[in-house]
Amino acid sequence: ADTILEVNCDYFILKKPAGDTILATVPYFGYERYFTIWVTDASGNQDTCNGNRSLAFLDTLNVCGKNRLVSGFHGQVTTVNGYNIPEVIITASGDRKLLDKSDLKGRYHIESFKPGKFKLEPHKNDDPISGVSTLDLLQIQKHIGGIERFGSVDQYISADINNDGDISITDLIELRKLILGIQAGFSNNTSWRFYNKTLLTGVQDEYTLKRFENPFIETVSGHMIEQNFNGIKIGDVNRSIAPGLTILEKRSSPRLDLSIENNKYKSNEVVQINISTNLNQINGIQGELKVINADIIGISDNSFINSFNYNASLVHQGIVRFNWFDLSHRNSKSENIIQLVIRPRTEGHLSDFIKLNNKGLINEAYTSNNEILDLNLNFTDPIRKNKNIDLSQTEGAHPKTVFNGLHPFRSI
Repeated sequence: ADTILEVNCDYFILKKPAGDTILATVPYFGYERYFTIWVTDASGNQDTCNGNRSLAFLDTLNVCGKNRLVSGFHGQVTTVNGYNIPEVIITASGDRKLLDKSDLKGRYHIESFKPGKFKLEPHKNDDPISGVSTLDLLQIQKHIGGIERFGSVDQYISADINNDGDISITDLIELRKLILGIQAGFSNNTSWRFYNKTLLTGVQDEYTLKRFENPFIETVSGHMIEQNFNGIKIGDVNRSIAPGLTILEKRSSPRLDLSIENNKYKSNEVVQINISTNLNQINGIQGELKVINADIIGISDNSFINSFNYNASLVHQGIVRFNWFDLSHRNSKSENIIQLVIRPRTEGHLSDFIKLNNKGLINEAYTSNNEILDLNLNFTDPIRKNKNIDLSQTEGAHPKTVFNGLHPFRSI
């Protein structure tokens, strides 16, 4: 005979010919079993489902008249500047573990029928590059050099990339590796850290704040305790991230032109391309060039973007992801920032072979006043054709050029 599971106001009971078995005296049977469940309403309509299930019966209409009081937590997770943070996993750990995930408005809701003391732990560790740019590197460098110290405790948390309690050159190095795509995430940190919102507002000491990162909350029968959190995106020192927004307005920014003489070349010619710009009042630049219908033979070290400033592992894909920052640089003339050596596979102008890749690293520059400029490739009329490079010449003839296949690209 089939086994019948009877649920009343007091028990879960297994009804069997050999005798009934009381399973639980609480409204949750916390073990997964294979069930075939039939549901019949007052009009005789039926439906069924089967599979491995764990069952919970909640008396939401108070049919049993128990007036069961719900305890638990609720709140909202936002950035320091007020943006909602969705997809944050909230874990409440006590005599049992309860979970919820914040919605698009950053809200979460965890219910428990049994009051107790719980440790709340928000967690989000995806998309580490989001909100991070070379501008953040500049701000960390200014702080380290004493030029412009951080003004709030969340900046200290955000700039401590390796989570060692100190803001140093090692944080700059790791963050730059993330920006260039040399490493996919943080070595000793998560993408986000979360703190009691009230505590974050009142504490100006990052060391004290870290000791209270995951609060303990005690629930009271019949009460939902509100606990709001502020999330800090690691690496986003200038608070540029807006995680709750799905559509961003197009930013209208002034431009920084990267100039290239638009010479024409034949297939299989090996040529050096000079990409220049005026770096006056420019403290930093980042971007991604895409070379199409041509092979990158090398990248010269005789420019601002050298083997220390790009991701060598992407070059074989035709991608030059680069960044450069320098607080001391002040020049008023146009300078070569990148020198590429390429071999076109077809005949064409340089504008046919080199593009800004808008699907990778954001292409922008940063002024000494923290103004953001969009990068733009400006192909100018040729003045003279670049001299072809003879790859058979010795290294001494071109001592600053690193060629693919002849010399390995140096990585960070």
